[in-house]
Amino acid sequence: RNIDPGAGAMTEYYNYAYTANDDIPAGMEIFVDYGIHYFEHYFGPTPSKTQYDIADTIVRSFVEKFSDNDDQQLRWDVTKESVDDIRVKMALPDNVAELPQALRDGTAMHMLPTSPYRSLKELEEYGQCMDNLEAGQSTIPQAGRGAFATRSLKKGSVIAPAPLLPIDYELLRMFKLKSSEGSENNRGAEQGWQLLLNYCFGHPKSSILFFPYSTVVNFINHGGEKKYNAKVRWSKSLSTKLEWLDEPLGSDTIAKILNATGLVLDIVATRDIMLGEEVLIDYGRSWEDAWNQHLQQWEPETTDGFQTALSFNEDKSSVVRTFIEQGENPYPKSIETSCFYAPPSNDEDDDGKEDDDKNIPGKKKSPKKWNKPRYTFENEYLRPCVILSRQRRNGYDLYSAYMMNDNVAVSHMLNEEEQKIVTHIPRYAIIFTEKPYKSNQHLKKTFRKEMGFPDDMWPSNWMDME
Repeated sequence: RNIDPGAGAMTEYYNYAYTANDDIPAGMEIFVDYGIHYFEHYFGPTPSKTQYDIADTIVRSFVEKFSDNDDQQLRWDVTKESVDDIRVKMALPDNVAELPQALRDGTAMHMLPTSPYRSLKELEEYGQCMDNLEAGQSTIPQAGRGAFATRSLKKGSVIAPAPLLPIDYELLRMFKLKSSEGSENNRGAEQGWQLLLNYCFGHPKSSILFFPYSTVVNFINHGGEKKYNAKVRWSKSLSTKLEWLDEPLGSDTIAKILNATGLVLDIVATRDIMLGEEVLIDYGRSWEDAWNQHLQQWEPETTDGFQTALSFNEDKSSVVRTFIEQGENPYPKSIETSCFYAPPSNDEDDDGKEDDDKNIPGKKKSPKKWNKPRYTFENEYLRPCVILSRQRRNGYDLYSAYMMNDNVAVSHMLNEEEQKIVTHIPRYAIIFTEKPYKSNQHLKKTFRKEMGFPDDMWPSNWMDME
């Protein structure tokens, strides 16, 4: 931040990798776990892996016991009705004739409305290659990460498809809050734009932005008129709704675009690209003028001992200092320790047993022992924590910490009656995070500008801003 004009203009979070939990056969769709609350927000109670596992057990037990009975459907109806957990019940098929397939595929797979498999012939005919790019350190100064060709690419070939997520331009504005209360009247002075703006395509005269989400395409940097070797164009794939481009950007069209995905870009080679060469596009004259103006006006920021949390998280096995140790050897003012912690329900202790003494007046609660539900490492369960002590056990460090409610969703806050001291926390459940508004992306004068579409691509009837 004191030597680089690009500080804060790029994400400091990268190399987030997906790993296979099981063997994935060729042609099978890839699924990830969005967390137990994602679908509930839209559809109400929804089974998670735990409930599907229980449902698998119920199906297996039923098939083994009653496969030869004549009244199977009646017995199955009674069995399903006896299940108390609504999520488990939702994971079970209604028709007993479906049980053999549910037993073979698993109830989670059986619930899918269509087959998760595509033939290799179908993929070769209709699919698009997703591994032409890999991420690496960009050759462009101040650009951070870049996208590089994993093979030689011919002029005119599609390097990568990029489905587009539509975003209302105004939603990326940031305002200073007058107080901690979250009301619309609490907005203070405008503070600039969210970092996401730098990763979106848009037009200066349009209120719609598009965020491209596809493998490594977000790392494709600006090469300008002289260095670019690729361009964007509207894809003509079967999933693209090109008819949207002909509609005026009125309220109906905006609502349609913002509530669905239907537009896709193709990244196309404008010349032959060699193996290992960085892929560059032209962000447009408006973007380049904005960047040059930023370079002219940029002034170094005072560091004040600033260090990124990323630099401390590189060594996952490093010893985390207790708050007493930090008195003599403090961490930088910009970072703090945070713990992944999903507290047990109010009716259970950390061993999953009911707490018979919870209602005894004056009874002091014992420190909670860190548990590991399947969903513990979702970001919504990451909370600031004060490291109280550290003990070495069986060759590993275990920590005790005081859990805090700062920046935690209301639904996950610990109330005053809950014990906030947690013990037996493993090192891998503790990370370093930037304190609110202390990271580079919150610098007051950091660069913000959307990537430009070529003028001949953007529909004139979508230019709704002066």
